[in-house]
Amino acid sequence: MIDLSLMKKDGILIVAPTGALTDDDMEELRGTLSGMVADGEEVKGLMIDANAFPGYADFQAFFSHMGIIRDFHGKIAKLALVSDAAFASAGEFFAKAFMGVDARHFPATGRDEALAWLRS
Repeated sequence: MIDLSLMKKDGILIVAPTGALTDDDMEELRGTLSGMVADGEEVKGLMIDANAFPGYADFQAFFSHMGIIRDFHGKIAKLALVSDAAFASAGEFFAKAFMGVDARHFPATGRDEALAWLRS
């Protein structure tokens, strides 16, 4: 499950996983990102705010997530990973190396700092 919070004025989407990610979660995320891009808005920033990576409910959710990465490659200016979990450092590396997105990892207590960075 995920909670999505759109900061429309800033062009920032905050994604907070609350449980194992499902295909429905990925479709909700896809729809929100698609809406932002279709409205001609820049996706200035995407924040993933997660204490831990909750995993996927099934393979379909994983493949849907990979599809989102493929489809929105180059359409997101910055990615902030807010977490103390080990996956965040790996996520920062992956985003920079394979997606070419400006990515930064912030500690779980650095949510405000991450938001300021996304806005800059």
